[in-house]
Amino acid sequence: MKQQVPTWLAVVIVLVVIVIAGLIVWKKAGEKPIVGFPEQGMPMHKAPMHKGPTGPGK
Repeated sequence: MKQQVPTWLAVVIVLVVIVIAGLIVWKKAGEKPIVGFPEQGMPMHKAPMHKGPTGPGK
């Protein structure tokens, strides 16, 4: 006799797997900065300023 999983149960299982995978990816992404979303305190539009001599003879 062949048993079938009800459609609603299959949908719930798939959603749970997707949510768990999403949480794992979200946690891993939180360990390193995402491109386009700089860490707090770093302005995105300004490049770091280099101080000191810029060439020979200075």
